[in-house]
Amino acid sequence: MFVKEVYETLRASPQWNETLFLITYDEHGGFYDHVATPVRGVPSPDGIMGPEPFNFTFN
Repeated sequence: MFVKEVYETLRASPQWNETLFLITYDEHGGFYDHVATPVRGVPSPDGIMGPEPFNFTFN
């Protein structure tokens, strides 16, 4: 419902013709990133230090 309300509010706005409304979705929660952080020594909030036990592959 929230997205619908935002869309309808934007649609009714005089700025609608100059508005870009983007919706992004992260289906797995957004906690895994295939690129290592550039900052060293940042603790992992869940204690996982590598790809195990998930072993994500991007092939």
